[in-house]
Amino acid sequence: MRSVKTLLLFLKRHVSILISFMFFVLFSSPGFGQNAALVIIDMQPHFTERNGRYVVPENQRKFEQVLQRQTELIALAKIKGIPILLIEYDGCGSTCKTITDEIGDYRNKRIFVKETNGLFDKWNGVLKQVQKFLDENKVTELIMTGANGGECAKCTLEGAVKKGYGVWTDQDAIIDFNENDFVYPYHYEQGTLRLNVEEANRINQLKHITDIDGILEVAKTKLDNKTNGNGLHILPEIQSRVTQAIQKCTKNNLKSLLSAP
Repeated sequence: MRSVKTLLLFLKRHVSILISFMFFVLFSSPGFGQNAALVIIDMQPHFTERNGRYVVPENQRKFEQVLQRQTELIALAKIKGIPILLIEYDGCGSTCKTITDEIGDYRNKRIFVKETNGLFDKWNGVLKQVQKFLDENKVTELIMTGANGGECAKCTLEGAVKKGYGVWTDQDAIIDFNENDFVYPYHYEQGTLRLNVEEANRINQLKHITDIDGILEVAKTKLDNKTNGNGLHILPEIQSRVTQAIQKCTKNNLKSLLSAP
């Protein structure tokens, strides 16, 4: 049986991989995505390259990583035959070539050029067309990706929830170019969104992230306290919470990660 300290070190090293993998496994599972659409927001070179921040090597690395993740999700969306919505901000050019090349001649895609931050803003110029496209495809869930995490992606996420859609976020497919150091992966904290509790509960990725963060917090608090003598006694609690998080997705694949050296 793996010790608490070994498990904690493993989780610290691989927590982002676990979160990302949980979503990836879920998205690629046969039962998921039947009424979903993939939304890619404002991945236009205008936002990446403005102010010269892209030349920083670390920012380039982050940009390449978010593109890789987005192209993986595009490939999965095409395999599953779900709609792809390519969202662009008016006057800021076309979506980057890496993404458009990956989408290719996929028939079930639409490009919407909006005039405001949110895809569901009342006066964005495309709301009626977006709603019509989603209704025609019987979409009830949206998989959110793109930029900027704290602006257009956030406004679109909030608007989608208020419209009644279930929303999935993948922190490895969302980025914010507005900071000197690009913010990536981009994780939405509860309390930073303009949503009530009931609405926030429709954002599924937040639940998974909270599960993993909770495991780390419980372990860290008790292991860092050298005087309480309870460090080794929390193993069953940690194991239980790991198991609960794993069971939300494909258990066997994640168990193989947890058993890695």
